[in-house]
Amino acid sequence: MKPFRVRNAAFRRLNLLMLPLCLPLALLLRIVLRALKPWVHVRFVRWASQSLGIWAIPTEVYLCQRDAGMHPKRSLDLFYRYDRGASQLKFSVCRASAVCNRELDRMFRRHLRLRQGAQFLDYLNRLLPRGSEEFIFTMPVNYDRDGLFERFPAHLIFTEEQEAQGQSALRRMGIPEGAPFVCFHVRDSAYHARWRPGLELFYYGDRQLLDERDASIGNYLLAAERLTELGYFCIRMGKYVAEPIQTGNPRIIDYATRYRSDFMDLYLSARCAFFIGHNSGMTNLPILFRRPVAFANMAPLSEIIQASCPNSIFLPKRYYSGSLGRYLTLHEILSNRILLRFFMARHSHLPEIRDKLQMELHENTPEEITELALEMHERLQGTFQPSDEDEALQSGFLAIWRFYSGVVDPVHDLRSLRMGSHFLRSHKELLGLRGEVCLAV
Repeated sequence: MKPFRVRNAAFRRLNLLMLPLCLPLALLLRIVLRALKPWVHVRFVRWASQSLGIWAIPTEVYLCQRDAGMHPKRSLDLFYRYDRGASQLKFSVCRASAVCNRELDRMFRRHLRLRQGAQFLDYLNRLLPRGSEEFIFTMPVNYDRDGLFERFPAHLIFTEEQEAQGQSALRRMGIPEGAPFVCFHVRDSAYHARWRPGLELFYYGDRQLLDERDASIGNYLLAAERLTELGYFCIRMGKYVAEPIQTGNPRIIDYATRYRSDFMDLYLSARCAFFIGHNSGMTNLPILFRRPVAFANMAPLSEIIQASCPNSIFLPKRYYSGSLGRYLTLHEILSNRILLRFFMARHSHLPEIRDKLQMELHENTPEEITELALEMHERLQGTFQPSDEDEALQSGFLAIWRFYSGVVDPVHDLRSLRMGSHFLRSHKELLGLRGEVCLAV
């Protein structure tokens, strides 16, 4: 951590030296901004493009908000690249390398005003704290809180040239024109280890806590095999992956290790029949294009809110307590806020809770993921018929989620949040009460 402290200290000294020079400029800028506001309301926007998870959905939500008239009519939003974590890295990061997908960046910039010089103007604006928020726009959260994706079409549209490029790439992968395909992706430790090593540990502080968000690619292959029997090709996604998949099925394609490109990440996500993923940045891409998503292995529990997008279903990881010798119920997890949100280094009590409960997050089994994929297939074919028991269990889950709406982020329409039916039938105890014991530290 020493290089981090030295770098931060250097930045602080530089800021102090510049302060006497910048304050008059800040005052002048504020006068200009206020004078212009009746005609043009200038707002500065920090645009974090170094990770799909904090970039893709917030940008699409912003564009939908603009279409919905949720922004001032006279606003002029000036975006600039912003990387809060770059100063914590042991190496320098140029702005261009902080873009995690260059094709997505080009397509987004068709709709935005990207002016890197706005970063200095925003710095000046923030020097005068009183009223600075009047000229700042903070990007939305990373899910569609207001249901805008159902009201407005995707803003990213492929040109004829891009369509031809995508179809040509599909043929090189051995997928005939018009053949249906399903994409699947599993989060593992390889992406951040290669893309920006050291940064996540700065945020999370504990490799074990970080790895508990990961899953095993092998657990998804049974689902892929079953889907190929139904006529699909199955494409394994990922920019950096820990290991290749082992399969002799020619209809299961390891795109991540053989064919991967920034453009095809977008094209495949936009043209797939549906996507199997979990709460990782890659799964944001099919959501951008309004494609159905089957979420598996979602953790921590608050992340299931991402599955509130249209035509999606999800499976959570299961919370097992070694000290209690059983899995925890939704009531216990939510009422005690146990490992509910992302594990952050500044939340020092979380390791205590984990150790006291001997907490483990257990992955979904290959059979559970397969049932999830088959349910999604049946839903899209219009052949899925939930039983009365299924509807009662879904209602019970939604009632619990609604009861703890003050603990988790609200969803615009709870009816769109659905757990996999087979999983819910198999784990009815997830909805039960387990006594009045207080589990938190």
